[in-house]
Amino acid sequence: MPSSSNTILTFPSWLGITAVTSANEWGFARDCKYRVLVNSKVDTGFVLSYRTNKGVTEIVNTGIDLYDSVGYGSRKCYQYNLKRASDDILSVYMKLYSGYAEVHANPLTLPEPNSEFAFGSQENGDIILSITKEDREKARATTGIYYICVYSFYYASYNIMILLQNPQEVLRLPIYSGVTRAMKIKKDDFILFEYTLEEKRKLDLEFTLTSASGNADLYVKYCIYTFNPFGYITNSCDLEKGRLNSDDIMKSTSSESIDYITTTFEPSMCIGKNVRCSYLVGVLGVSNAKFDLSLAVTDDAEVPLVEGVPFFGTVDRREKSKFAFAVKDREATAVRIQLTSHSGDADLEVSRERDVYPKYSYKGLGMMDIVEFTKEDDKSLDLVYHVTVSGYTVATFTLIYRVISPRRTDSFTDLYDGRPHSGVFRWNDFRELYRFGVSFSQELTKDIRVFLLPITGQYRVYVGVNYAPTSDNYTWTLPQSSNSLLISSKDPKYSREGLYYTLVEKLHRSDTATHVYTVKYVTGQYATTLFEGVPEVGNLTRGDIAYYKFFIVNSTNDVTVSVMPLSGDPNLYISVNSSNQLPSSKNYDFVSALVGADAITIPAKTIKERNKHCAEGYYTGSNCGVYIAVTCATEECAYSLQLSAGTQLAQRLLEGIPHFAVAEPSSPAYFVFTPNVSTTTISVQPIRGTVKAYLLIVPPGKNLYRRAEMPGPKMSNKTSQSVANSEVFVLDREEVKKCGNGCELYVGVYAEGEVDYVEFNVVATSAYVWLTDGRAITDYVETSGYRYYKYYVSCTKCTLTISLVPFSRGDPDLYVNKGPLPPSREKADFRSANYRDDVLEIDWEDDFFKKETMSGEYTIAVYGYENCTYTITAATSSTNLQELSLGVPTRVQQYTCLL
Repeated sequence: MPSSSNTILTFPSWLGITAVTSANEWGFARDCKYRVLVNSKVDTGFVLSYRTNKGVTEIVNTGIDLYDSVGYGSRKCYQYNLKRASDDILSVYMKLYSGYAEVHANPLTLPEPNSEFAFGSQENGDIILSITKEDREKARATTGIYYICVYSFYYASYNIMILLQNPQEVLRLPIYSGVTRAMKIKKDDFILFEYTLEEKRKLDLEFTLTSASGNADLYVKYCIYTFNPFGYITNSCDLEKGRLNSDDIMKSTSSESIDYITTTFEPSMCIGKNVRCSYLVGVLGVSNAKFDLSLAVTDDAEVPLVEGVPFFGTVDRREKSKFAFAVKDREATAVRIQLTSHSGDADLEVSRERDVYPKYSYKGLGMMDIVEFTKEDDKSLDLVYHVTVSGYTVATFTLIYRVISPRRTDSFTDLYDGRPHSGVFRWNDFRELYRFGVSFSQELTKDIRVFLLPITGQYRVYVGVNYAPTSDNYTWTLPQSSNSLLISSKDPKYSREGLYYTLVEKLHRSDTATHVYTVKYVTGQYATTLFEGVPEVGNLTRGDIAYYKFFIVNSTNDVTVSVMPLSGDPNLYISVNSSNQLPSSKNYDFVSALVGADAITIPAKTIKERNKHCAEGYYTGSNCGVYIAVTCATEECAYSLQLSAGTQLAQRLLEGIPHFAVAEPSSPAYFVFTPNVSTTTISVQPIRGTVKAYLLIVPPGKNLYRRAEMPGPKMSNKTSQSVANSEVFVLDREEVKKCGNGCELYVGVYAEGEVDYVEFNVVATSAYVWLTDGRAITDYVETSGYRYYKYYVSCTKCTLTISLVPFSRGDPDLYVNKGPLPPSREKADFRSANYRDDVLEIDWEDDFFKKETMSGEYTIAVYGYENCTYTITAATSSTNLQELSLGVPTRVQQYTCLL
């Protein structure tokens, strides 16, 4: 053995594993004894293990999480010594954070790679492998070493835990602050967890149950155990399924996808030497469900984050929430931290030990704050990251981080039913993978709908069931230019117990402009969460109902909800009550069922009177909210839904989606739009009263916080031009290019004249605009350029009339394709190239429809022989009413409706 040495090697670690992967790199010598000293600046628990190049790690303690990772196409193995024969069930629990992996176990001997194991689970995702007494007897290994191996088909990161369970008792799974437990549960089953208090100091605890699919309820009970001199417990404290109505049990049994229970532990609650104090946490399956259970313990300590797992939280005004994570990947090229404010305004700050100054993001990109560290700036990204979320106002938020690395091409982000996730592609990014799981009983299955809402940019979306899709290998794909995909429960490829992977890719990989979008899936079990100021686009057929919810964080403000029809006639119903009851056409607090746009304003006083959970002023809970139902009064409807609650100054405009809004003389309406590289037009079209609009160009990186900074008569780059009773802004390609990648256009709309209020539509376009039945859109086309529109026909025997009326010099022409492909002068299914005015009628009796159906999506192009301003209108013969705007001429054809 070599002589002893005084060399000391230090490996800093935080929230993960300190792993030495190369002995030569750190100067290790063979045949030496090593002493290991674990030092901590704070009280903490830890697991110490070592692995040689033989590749096996010994697990000594049960109920302790061991965080690890495994490379592409390889395996990582562990051993556990089952020292005595018993009736206990030996279970292996694995939570997968990225990649795909299987767990296998074998008694007594370690099989060679690719050899057969005695026990195994080939389910992708979160795994529990259980080995009963009978299983062990059959394998002739009631005691001894059990080898557990994780096989990966891609790079995978996970935590693994060994459990011993008495089959006569309910297993108490340990939980820790910041560690997420992902589980399945069947209807009426009960799973028990336990959080043991290691130290007696004041703690604020928040238990969160998030149902990824199905419905489960949450119960928490505080327990004190006493011990006799021999170490045996002398009293009992149980949380049992049949006794959940006891007064000493805290409950959260809402029908929502998230249940919260918050409580405070005081040192005076746990006094004495021979006592142990803990919280029992029970989850009851209301139906078959998949859920995540997490615990956040706040005492000025940092809550640990897990890569790819969103943290849902709330922060008070002028308060801070602290988080941290460690990166252990030497090949990482970037680390991205993303904060999405669902309501209110939260800001992001990230620091590292080596940095002199932290990095900040104050409401970047309209609704997301992003901080990114790249390898171009740092030699290594293997550091501890300290994250602070600050409340500029009271805010609810989602926080997530991702590590970009060549070996992490199949890392994914978890999605939750009805909860939109905000995504962003920057510079050379072009793909992002998401995952969600469902768990339905055979008697009750539900359709799944996947939505992608582009805020800027264009995308392709692919879905695979139980595997990661690619552009060449997928189960389903979203039709191009569509924002939703329906996965029917009757589809033979549908899986009621499956894992669904969703791949989002940029349409053009070479496009380096910033792309922003939201992605979500819904099963109809939960109401979809709304972002304040960000439209939600949906589709319905007659008899369908789409539910939405919005959590209020400032109950001193009125809440306004508006729905803008893109086709058909959607109606709006709202409920505000303490029981979170969903509204319907027969049971509601507020209704607007007009033909056309609908809007409802709910006074703050009414919200506080009808919902006891809405406290005076600022609120930080999860039960103060409004519930919204959208129905369809026609055969089919497409719509845009938007909500304003006074905590966002500017409403987000989506590409080509008209937005209905109201402004008062003392309260202008503000909007924000992120343009792409093409000519951008913003049009404000009054419905009631007259308006004037002002535009302010805000460069990348700058954000507006105060009303005084918003565009108006004294602060603007452009004033709107009046064209056919519309107020119009036009930015040509050079102006947009000069604006810069990621710049934003703020628009202020002011009421004019002595009126109480004005109503108007506003639409921003750089690519496609959705036309609404019978409603004129004012737009602009450059010389030799195209402007594109979309229109949806829901009838099968009718006539589609498209009218084009120029208002300035120039001669625009009209070209139409049935389907998503853009038409051109050279190739189009239908066209009208008259001088000046064009009216194009497309009738169901046309020869074109002998092989096609009349219903479906139409893509419309307007070509400009020279610069021209015009109005365009589309309507079908099944549209009874055609909306007229003051001063805007509309071509009218007389026709007979054939149904």
